[in-house]
Amino acid sequence: MSRFCPNAVRLLCSFLYSIIDLIGDVLRFFRLMVRSHAALGAEILFLPKQLAFYEERQTKPRRLLS
Repeated sequence: MSRFCPNAVRLLCSFLYSIIDLIGDVLRFFRLMVRSHAALGAEILFLPKQLAFYEERQTKPRRLLS
């Protein structure tokens, strides 16, 4: 099949990867929605410390890949 229409195969693979990414994002969203209040409070306490760390070292925060 790839010999006859390589663009269609590439398009299908790209579409499937996009769907898989979308499903992963939806699952992460629901996981975040059901977090405990303690976990949320801990994150709220940690974030200002993390920001101060980056400002102190004058580095740009890197985006985490999950």
